[in-house]
Amino acid sequence: MNQVVYIAAAAGEDGLAELLAAPLRAAGYEVVSDSTVLVGSSLVEAATGALEEGCPVVLCATRGAVREGWPSSVANAAQIKGTGWLFVVQIDRDADVRKLAPATAVARYFEDPAGALDGLVAALRVRFPPVPPPPDLTAPARAGATPPNGHHLDAPSGLTEFDHESLRAFRENLRPEAAAAYPGSLTPREFLERAGLWTGGSLTFTGALLFALQLAPSGLNSVVLCSRYHGLDKSASRQTVLLEGRVHELIDRVRDFVAEQTRQGERPTPDGARSQPYHPYPMVAVREFIANALVHRDYTAHGVHVHVRIFEDRLEIASPGSWTGRPIEPGAPAVELDTLIGESVKRNVQLARMLYWTWLVEGDGSGLPTALADCTKQGVRQPTVRSAEGFVTVTLRKPPDPAAGLGRSETARPVRIGVVPHLAGSFRSRPDLLARAQARALVISGIGGVGKSQLAAWLAQQAADRGEAQLLVWGSATNREAVVSCYAEVAAELGWTGDGGPRSAARWFLNWLATTEVSWLVVLDDLADPADLIGLWPPERAGGRLLVTTRRRDAQLTGGGRVVLDMGVFTPEESVAYLTARLGEYGLSDPPAVFHRLAAELGHLPLALAQAAAFVIDGAMSCADYLVLLADARRRLESVLPQSGALPDGQRSSVADTWTVSVRRADELTGGRAGALLRMAAMLAGGGIPRAVLSGPAAQQYLQCEGGRGPESALTTLNRFSLVTLERDRRGTVRVHQLVQRVTRDRMTAQEHTAAVLAAADALLDEWPPYDQDLALVQALRENTEALLTVADERFWRGGLHPLFVRHGGSIREARLDGWALRYWDRLLRAVGPQLGEDHPDVLFVRYCWAVGRGEAGDPVGAVAELSGVVADQTRTLGLDHPRTLLSRHSLARFRGSAGDPAGAVVALEALLADQERVLGADHSQTLATRNDLAVWLAQAGDRATAVEVLDEVLARQLRVLGPDHPDTLTTRNNLALWRGFLGDAAGTVVALEALLVDQLRVFGPDHPVTLATRNGLATWRGLAGDASAAITAMEELRADQLRVFGPDHPVTLTSRSNLMVWRGEAGDPFAAATGLAELLSDRERVLGPGHPDVAETRRSLTYWLGVAAETAAVRARASGTWAELRGRIAAALGPEGASVGRYLELARIADDQPPKDGALLRSAGGPPWQELVERLCAAGRHRALIEFARMFEGGVGSPAAHEDPRGAVVINVGVSNIVGNAGFGDLAIGHRMHQP
Repeated sequence: MNQVVYIAAAAGEDGLAELLAAPLRAAGYEVVSDSTVLVGSSLVEAATGALEEGCPVVLCATRGAVREGWPSSVANAAQIKGTGWLFVVQIDRDADVRKLAPATAVARYFEDPAGALDGLVAALRVRFPPVPPPPDLTAPARAGATPPNGHHLDAPSGLTEFDHESLRAFRENLRPEAAAAYPGSLTPREFLERAGLWTGGSLTFTGALLFALQLAPSGLNSVVLCSRYHGLDKSASRQTVLLEGRVHELIDRVRDFVAEQTRQGERPTPDGARSQPYHPYPMVAVREFIANALVHRDYTAHGVHVHVRIFEDRLEIASPGSWTGRPIEPGAPAVELDTLIGESVKRNVQLARMLYWTWLVEGDGSGLPTALADCTKQGVRQPTVRSAEGFVTVTLRKPPDPAAGLGRSETARPVRIGVVPHLAGSFRSRPDLLARAQARALVISGIGGVGKSQLAAWLAQQAADRGEAQLLVWGSATNREAVVSCYAEVAAELGWTGDGGPRSAARWFLNWLATTEVSWLVVLDDLADPADLIGLWPPERAGGRLLVTTRRRDAQLTGGGRVVLDMGVFTPEESVAYLTARLGEYGLSDPPAVFHRLAAELGHLPLALAQAAAFVIDGAMSCADYLVLLADARRRLESVLPQSGALPDGQRSSVADTWTVSVRRADELTGGRAGALLRMAAMLAGGGIPRAVLSGPAAQQYLQCEGGRGPESALTTLNRFSLVTLERDRRGTVRVHQLVQRVTRDRMTAQEHTAAVLAAADALLDEWPPYDQDLALVQALRENTEALLTVADERFWRGGLHPLFVRHGGSIREARLDGWALRYWDRLLRAVGPQLGEDHPDVLFVRYCWAVGRGEAGDPVGAVAELSGVVADQTRTLGLDHPRTLLSRHSLARFRGSAGDPAGAVVALEALLADQERVLGADHSQTLATRNDLAVWLAQAGDRATAVEVLDEVLARQLRVLGPDHPDTLTTRNNLALWRGFLGDAAGTVVALEALLVDQLRVFGPDHPVTLATRNGLATWRGLAGDASAAITAMEELRADQLRVFGPDHPVTLTSRSNLMVWRGEAGDPFAAATGLAELLSDRERVLGPGHPDVAETRRSLTYWLGVAAETAAVRARASGTWAELRGRIAAALGPEGASVGRYLELARIADDQPPKDGALLRSAGGPPWQELVERLCAAGRHRALIEFARMFEGGVGSPAAHEDPRGAVVINVGVSNIVGNAGFGDLAIGHRMHQP
């Protein structure tokens, strides 16, 4: 494989990187640059990773790159690696590279490009040749060749691939003196070279025995044949296991085999406080003999292995080779081991030295004495040594069983090591979590404050109470040292007496867990970094159980049979139950609704609820009073929580401090980017932030301002620490707990706050789709903008109105959310007005938007009054011809028409059009929008033919200027089709709207409000063209889609309901029309208010169809002889009003007692009571009575009676006006987009 070189270049300088890469590739190097690293990885991280993999780094030092600051970080990483790893190419003369390469020659590209590139290649060749030298094929390292022996194990093996994970674990267990000499800052290759395990371009044979990925090609073998004989000699039946692997790993694996095969239950410790596994052989000595057999075997002997044989009366460990030192004659009787102390000579010195570094063997001259001392301690006879048949064999004789005369083993008593936390007051076990917490190896993950330790404590106590854990260990896992210390303490309690230090004790304890028959439960609380448990995870075993609590979400938490339980906050019901129980203990109570509000304000976080309850208890206040304090944005969260000395339930930190460590650690891993991104997220809607908002260009720029890059890496790091949650939905939603957001905001400086708000505003605007096609995304962006508006401070508004807030208001308006729009502009006006002053152009623009919202919410008269003032103020401050003034004049004219003066609207729009053509030009979008509205009000004033001509001209200009797919062009096509229909071409209108719908589906999508509005108009005109049945079918399908997209209370959904009811009446079912309109009237008054124009229109339609249904039903009732029954039901439904209605229907007679011709009824002198009935019942709030009265006639049959409505128009005209007015006039009135010049 050719040498890899990494080129580090700034963003946007890919061309320079390729310029440097070309001569390197030509010289035989493999080149990696920024474009080939993973998306989201920062340049510094990528360069550091390349250095760790043994790749030199070429730094493209331009003026811009040096100013960004990241080259210094790359240079620091290279300096830690050692000298000669960084090659600097100075592209610009004024790029200051002095600190980047203080001791390295710089290739000065700006002076001599060709010479600089030649010099770069030459410098790389000196230390990093493009093709590593091939292994010496004549060396004994070839496959099948005889490897060297003794110190020749230090010769090159020809193997270049090694196991990085094994090497890392090995280095973590170094003795202190070795760790000091070989620090963790060394790269893997540097460590191997310094330790003498790498030479001549490959691992030495010793290095291969320890770390090679595959040992076979070297000709060595590292194998132990382990046999368990069920008798006293080799003729007995046996079980055999072949163990192979790296030497340092084999020692413990073989020792574990011996321990498992020889274990004889448990024995009580001398004090009887606990039980421990009993092995007849001294296991410290056994491990020392195994290590000696592997370290000092003759590796030149082919096809032979180390043997471990367990007989009923002895243990034999045989190593290939001969005893080095004092000679032992082959075939001579065995000698006692103590006679050989000081008489041995190491065969493989380097291998022994490496294993000594990790406590696996004792130091010079101390190994055999340690083993003999362990034998003496356990009462085992002196081990013997013999040499025969090419092997040196050590034999241990099995001692008598001290418990043999007892008949049964003693019962072990439960042992608890470590302090299990007390359960908090009013602790709740949360059954939903318990159902998922039954795994034998469970990792409880979640944000700080959800109660992970409490759940673990409850589970531990339950296990102990049920007798499922004879040994219960509770330890801290805040760092690796804490875990090792915990394990060492437990090992000491269990009887470990070794001298190897805490790491050896920890390994002993893990081996004990793997082999014991005692049931155990180990709890590791508050795991800060999963990497701290590499090599320290308790083993998976039937009698054992593991609980880990952590805020992390790393993938490495799984594996080894472990199950991750993602623990969330309380449910609303759990929150209320907790507050009720906790405060009830002190005689305090509030209505459930107050508890619900308090829990929601605290995000249902258990820790926050506990501390808030303590604050309420200590302050003897009500929860309602506490809510007032909590809602005060001027207060920091910590000011409404107990101080450190008054925290409940033994808690060590307040909610305000609980995430501090996680944020600090995330910042350390990302160079400060995680904290900066969290500040940005704290300004948004924690319930759902589109991921692109936090990882797009604006976030990238914001983090560069903070001194770093890579929002994706910061985001994933925040997720790993449970500070945010990354959902796996289509949009990658990011969720942040509201208290994490509040604490983050509390601890910002004023400058940080303003910068974060500005970055969030830029990011939201960047992600907003141009035509609101993606409704789910747009809704999320709206919610986030509303959240941003809440936290934006006066410093932010002093910079003027950010375009995001105009885009947001326009989006609400385009969605016909009139009530929301009006409230939004009012809120925005109160935010910007005091900061900018009443005459500031942005303040006047917000006033304009608020006035437009007022008119579209049903108050055109009020809109005219407000817009008149806006136009006057804009004319005074900006001038009559300013684009914003022209925009306000346009809306003023439009609402004059809506307020009942279409002729005045035409005059004003004609004057405005002349000014716009002079100032903006005839083809400007605002000018074309004015022409569009001029056509509308010409038609309303009675000149429909001219209106169509104007719209034809507007459409031609828009097609030429804006293109066929522009929203304004499509709106004009819609209006033109409608007015042609009014001129009598209903069939042509249907064809035109069908074609328009195809284009809108392509441009906007099926769920866009404009697309749905066109479907509404198309259904209407199908009915007007004579196909009422098709109109009803289309309306029903449309209403189903609107319910899905908008919900039942959206004004557009309500309009479609109205149109559907009218068409049902026109199709011959006045009963369904009356019932549906009565129900709609109640909903419209609730949603829009009783004074809204749509409510008035619904009342008029209901008046008509209620009269048709009632009079038709009366005729049928008299004809069928059921009139008395019907009158009684009317009286019961309407109460006092029922008498006048019944009297009217009673007096309505059929001429000459004959069936009515064409269903006509004769009228009494008093006139129909329907309008008065509807108005009186609505005024009294008796909508239910009105609905019941309408339902009384459902199921009637026959053609409806002809009827005149109170306005004097025939019913068919009322129905058409209602439908077209809602479907078409609204679009015509607001057909243009809102613009901010």
